[in-house]
Amino acid sequence: MQSPSRIFHPALRVYQIWGTHQGVGKTVFSTILAWAAARSKRAKGARDHVGFLKPLTIGKLQASDNEVVQRAFFGLLQGKTLPTFFKSRTLFHQAKSVEDQSEHETALKDRSLLTGIREYVAAHADLDPPGGWMFLETLDDPECRLPSGNIQADVYSPLELPAILVGSSSGDGVDKTIKTYDDLRRRNYDVRAVAIFKDGTENHLRAEEYFKELQVRCLPLRPIPDHHPDERKDRNTMRDYWSAMARSHAIRDLLADLYVTHNQSVMKLEAANAAFVEAFKDGPLDTAPGIPANPHEKSVWERELKFSFAVPGKHRHKV
Repeated sequence: MQSPSRIFHPALRVYQIWGTHQGVGKTVFSTILAWAAARSKRAKGARDHVGFLKPLTIGKLQASDNEVVQRAFFGLLQGKTLPTFFKSRTLFHQAKSVEDQSEHETALKDRSLLTGIREYVAAHADLDPPGGWMFLETLDDPECRLPSGNIQADVYSPLELPAILVGSSSGDGVDKTIKTYDDLRRRNYDVRAVAIFKDGTENHLRAEEYFKELQVRCLPLRPIPDHHPDERKDRNTMRDYWSAMARSHAIRDLLADLYVTHNQSVMKLEAANAAFVEAFKDGPLDTAPGIPANPHEKSVWERELKFSFAVPGKHRHKV
């Protein structure tokens, strides 16, 4: 049964992107996923809606990851207008980190952050035609502090979003990747895949072997190109990189797997919904415990069980 805090929309596949540390490549990976999803078409030629959401950014707003993804899409489209099926946004901007805030400054509340995320995702899910992808990129690492002072992974946990972890293969990066994975699993995050950008060593092989034993998909990806001092050449290099990676078998297979597992979750919810409704059809309600003898008295069922289930292709059932 879906909890009041959980984000789940049958037609919208929502995934949260985590990283072992700042600068590991979360935004690059998010751009690859978003562009790969934007390139895919449905059977009748229509495209899925694709969204990139940075719930919170800290520091200079012009350097936000949302702006990076938008510029990447402009480059990939080679000057064409951003398509209507693609949306990107930063919800909140905090000028200073938690450590730099004074005691007189008002910090963003966790409740406001979560509410903003839920409302934005819900609006994206309601776009017509229904169906699409949403990628939420987190800050730094799971243990970093949000403006409230609370740990990021703890704050986002109630959303129950499936996770993708971007790890590292440099130095002790594999150990950090494993530790970050364990930190997320300890908080009941469902980590669907681990992506690692290669660094010219064979370190990523150890990560592949480790996650294979856990039956978690591990994607060793081509290294991110070094920054070129010439802005035009750097822009063209990254455009070619994003385009090639979005067409790679590793990314296409990952999206296909995420698509299937999401549909399986929808089918489980539909089955649970059907079983719940059928339970009230099997016999008279007056035989159920908690039903009062006086028909004018509110029963336990009426007072406490006010559930509403929304299943794709079905009418909304209310009890």
